[in-house]
Amino acid sequence: MERDDLFTAIHKGLRHAILEVNLRAGTTEYADATAVAELHERWRRLHSALSCHSRHEDDYVCTL
Repeated sequence: MERDDLFTAIHKGLRHAILEVNLRAGTTEYADATAVAELHERWRRLHSALSCHSRHEDDYVCTL
């Protein structure tokens, strides 16, 4: 019986998002308040997505 793959695509996307924020953090000009604010907003959205994903996975996926 073939099983649905509930992990590969979403985790690949999350790793990509983490990499993008990491790259942005490494290239941000920290003397530029606008650039720092944009990086902060990207991190805030990523952190929220990671937190929601973790809760969803714990509540629904890992209980199967």
